[in-house]
Amino acid sequence: IQQRWLEVGQGRSKFELPVTAAMSPNVYVSVALLQPHQDKKNDRPIRLWGVIPIKVHDAKTVLEPVIAAADEWKPRQKVSFDVSEKQGRAMTYTVAVVDEGLLGLTGFRTPELHDEFYRREALGVTTWDLFDDIVGAYGGELERLLALGGSDEAEGGKGKKSKRRFPPVVKFLGAFHLDAGGKGHHEIELPQYLGAVRVMVVAGEHGAYGHADKSIPVREPLGMLATLPRVLSPGEEFSVPVSLFATDPKVKEATVEVAVDDHFEIVGDGKASVTFKEPGEQVATLRLKSLDRPGMATLRFTAKGSGQSTGSDVNIMVRNPNAPTSVQHLHMLKADETWTEHVVPHGLPGTNSVSIEISAVPPLNLDRRLNYLLTYPYGCVEQLTSSAFPQLYLATLVQLSDKQKAEVENHINAAVDRLRQFQAPDGSFQYWPGGHLQSWATSYAGHFLIEARRLGYQIPSAMMNPWMNYQHQAARGWVAGGTDAALDQAYRLYTLALANEAELGAMNRLREQDHLTSSARWLLAASYRLAGQISAADDLVKDDNIEVADRYDMTDPTFGSRLRDQAIILTGLATLNRLDRAQPLVESISASLATDRWYSTQSVAWSLLAMARYAGDSAGKAFAFEQTVGTQAASHIESATPVYRAQLDSFLDQGSDVSFRNSAGRTLYATITTRGIPQAGSEEASSKGLKLSIDFTDLDGHSVDIEHLAQGSDIVAEVEIMNRTERDMENLALNFAVPSGWEIHHARYTAQGDTPPDLDYQDVRDDRILSYFGLKAGKRITLKFQLNAAYLGRFYMPATLVEAMYDAETHALRPGEWVEVGKPGE
Repeated sequence: IQQRWLEVGQGRSKFELPVTAAMSPNVYVSVALLQPHQDKKNDRPIRLWGVIPIKVHDAKTVLEPVIAAADEWKPRQKVSFDVSEKQGRAMTYTVAVVDEGLLGLTGFRTPELHDEFYRREALGVTTWDLFDDIVGAYGGELERLLALGGSDEAEGGKGKKSKRRFPPVVKFLGAFHLDAGGKGHHEIELPQYLGAVRVMVVAGEHGAYGHADKSIPVREPLGMLATLPRVLSPGEEFSVPVSLFATDPKVKEATVEVAVDDHFEIVGDGKASVTFKEPGEQVATLRLKSLDRPGMATLRFTAKGSGQSTGSDVNIMVRNPNAPTSVQHLHMLKADETWTEHVVPHGLPGTNSVSIEISAVPPLNLDRRLNYLLTYPYGCVEQLTSSAFPQLYLATLVQLSDKQKAEVENHINAAVDRLRQFQAPDGSFQYWPGGHLQSWATSYAGHFLIEARRLGYQIPSAMMNPWMNYQHQAARGWVAGGTDAALDQAYRLYTLALANEAELGAMNRLREQDHLTSSARWLLAASYRLAGQISAADDLVKDDNIEVADRYDMTDPTFGSRLRDQAIILTGLATLNRLDRAQPLVESISASLATDRWYSTQSVAWSLLAMARYAGDSAGKAFAFEQTVGTQAASHIESATPVYRAQLDSFLDQGSDVSFRNSAGRTLYATITTRGIPQAGSEEASSKGLKLSIDFTDLDGHSVDIEHLAQGSDIVAEVEIMNRTERDMENLALNFAVPSGWEIHHARYTAQGDTPPDLDYQDVRDDRILSYFGLKAGKRITLKFQLNAAYLGRFYMPATLVEAMYDAETHALRPGEWVEVGKPGE
């Protein structure tokens, strides 16, 4: 320890500290204020100011990159910069150019590799693993659309790719090698952007490291920013405020124009002018109308004046707030029979799709049922699992292209990653993140993970091991007549046996229970079979008559239905190699799927799983047929899988004939499905079991007329739901969507985003709020949402729907309506 005495007066003082070769790479200096005018021998510190770390480095380990760039860049231009090393040393480096605003969101600092690699190590030991790289490799939100026929995934499709509303400045270049004394020259194209970007260089060479960064403002004499709602609906007419910024005193006037694609039309002449007395901001207003053509649209704004020009492209989604509907045409094709159907799409232009399904097994209505799972608007753990589970077996049903296989793989991996949000520390899965344990869903999610792992997907041990431990403990602690039904325990035991972790003791205890349902009996028998106890499995079901319940109670914790139980039994039959008894079940499941009847996500997913298992275990399903669409020549199609499914691209909105001839020599099942979104405002009020009412007030509680609001008005929507039945209800969902010109003011945006106490979960999105809750018989719940009428124009307020997620017959719907937002005082 070295001690240095300094006499400090006003101003700054400096001192030198000698450094020896044996000194630690980090030297710490304590600075103390001493009492003045005393003998130094007796002086004592009266206040400690702090500890200052001083870094000591070997100069050979330090690189000093230098960035040579202009002090200011302009948007929509190609800009350049040079990179060199201050001492002329060789180095390998990478470059990143990123919007300062994005970096500021997380407080991102330019990486300092030297400090990282030459930092002090605790006990001289550093542990390395690849866990984060493996688990995070498939991060991202689960895609909710899967186009099996080859169309684009984006809503509205028709060849348009998904575009960002505001393309961010995120450029990564390299790696580059710089010879001694060399200089690297780089160019990038900047988008329409105003602000500042940071150029970051990270370098290394033979144990030497360094970094450099430079913040560069991006601006121009005349700038522009157009403000629009987050999304729009067809048929809406609205004003677009365009802010023009003059940073140069020479700019005195400017005229702004807008160019539209086939999703919009211009109201008026599409021009507006402003004048500047001094540098600053002026706002010009343009008026547009969205057409009945949903999809991703692009608006191009340009401004010119005083010899300057600027431009801005805004990508915006025009989406119909109504849910898509499907219409099916089905026919059983006998050998050598020809069937012709005139098919007319029923949705708005740009929303229609037509697909065909020809199968050698009883029809599955695959297009409609799979799309239902993938586009289901809610997202609890059961529904998330249901949307992904059937995709594991698509390849056994239909032939997939390499692109479709990659899409399925991405969806499965994203689902696995998202399930981590629902897993509790004890390994169980919660119905909503941070919510209550759901026993059946715990087995269901684990079942999905087991099958995904068996098919080669990477499932983190940090998910599987805690889940396995939980299942073992729950299976051993199960008591007849407790909170978990026998079917729940049977499913738990089945998942453990499927994972080669059979709990024979718990299986034997359940086997002794009287009055096991057929679904529980077949699941338990399948568990014995998987555990190698073949005789026990056969004895358990030899006298079973395969009976299933006609209807489950609304609060059933297994999300049960007659269709779901039939699928469970079919799975048991396949596991026990008893497909000789499966035909009645297969026909019944197929008949249910082929209808227009609503089924829960649980029922549909289990049905597709069971039918895929049945089709995969049934040999000889290849077939051939001829297809003719409109005036096109007939095409011969051969399918090596039990189901052939394709989308008819470029199908005419006015309709066309579709013909099939069965050349397979045996019966085939043909389905033509049209999907489309109907015109907004076509829905009708309905109510069954639930009552829904909405009152709109100002912040003081006075009623307001939402058909005519002043811009900037703050309003409160009071949504009341009443359970009019005589039974308690769980898993109710309220879908409250707002007009495009309104904005949601929610606690989530003010750092108070906890779920309200009366709700199980709440999901706040840009254009709607999804709320989930239970409601006892005869009781009411009132939810309040604060909104703001932000944009001038005429907008459509979508229908409000509350429904039981596992019984769509229990619901209430308030139709949509048109609302206007005008200027204050008008």
